Amino acid sequence: SYDQIIGQPQYQIKIDRVKAARYGLRSDDIQKVVEIAIGGKNATQVLEKEKRFDVFLRLEAKDRDSYRKIQNIIVKTPEGISVPLSNVTDISTDNGAMIAQVGMLRYKAGQVGDYKVKVYPRWPLSELKAL
Repeated sequence: SYDQIIGQPQYQIKIDRVKAARYGLRSDDIQKVVEIAIGGKNATQVLEKEKRFDVFLRLEAKDRDSYRKIQNIIVKTPEGISVPLSNVTDISTDNGAMIAQVGMLRYKAGQVGDYKVKVYPRWPLSELKAL
């Protein structure tokens, strides 16, 4: 099944290098947090019988569904200090274009750091057709 999402907010996140440097953060440290927390990323693979599945990490929708929640995503400094994303970036919002995505077939809940996440196996296209 396909989920259609129309007119969802689109966030523009610009890293403020001067503010980031005050915390000892590099722009790629912040970019990685944003990429995983909002967009998601394959973290590893799991074997299930003879099949491999990617493990996809991303914050649960409820933890990234508003401007305020995006601002409060935590970035850890090299010293382990928790810094809200808004302290090291400039975040603006606009309405995005329509997005259509395939609904996830199954997931497992878990905890990564201070956030609960859903871990989605990325199904190979051949598996989707077989189901």
